[in-house]
Amino acid sequence: MRHLGGILVGFFGVVVGLVVIAAALGLTQRAVEQFTRAPLLLGTVLMLIGGAAIGAVAIFRRMSIAAPLTGAVVALLLTLAGVLTPAWPYQLGLGRAFGGGLSMLLSLQVPALLAGVLVMTSVGVAAPRVVSPAAPAGPATDPFPPYAQPPWGVPGPQR
Repeated sequence: MRHLGGILVGFFGVVVGLVVIAAALGLTQRAVEQFTRAPLLLGTVLMLIGGAAIGAVAIFRRMSIAAPLTGAVVALLLTLAGVLTPAWPYQLGLGRAFGGGLSMLLSLQVPALLAGVLVMTSVGVAAPRVVSPAAPAGPATDPFPPYAQPPWGVPGPQR
């Protein structure tokens, strides 16, 4: 039951991230083809939002290891669907809506890279925490001067 939230975050985070990135790729492709800058800025912002959605899947590894693993499986399934039937986004009407960004996104490289990053996130070990060095000793607050430590077994001066 603990991993159900991670599975949902992994699935929806990767799907939403990929859809937003596909729309961004379509906008930037149109901007380059038409020599305009207006859609280029919007495409860049959308690409950052899509990357943040996928990054949230990686961050949710603290909640459950199932989040990045589910995201990796979703990315690999989309890759497999893009390889086996490359025309399915256009048959659903998604290819034209995203302006060709979906076909670029469903190539073999992008989802495979995304799946690799998510798998490495899920099996990665956190780096050890750096312990700050102890603060140097300040001036003595004891009104009496400190005595030298005697060796073991030798009684020290009595106060």
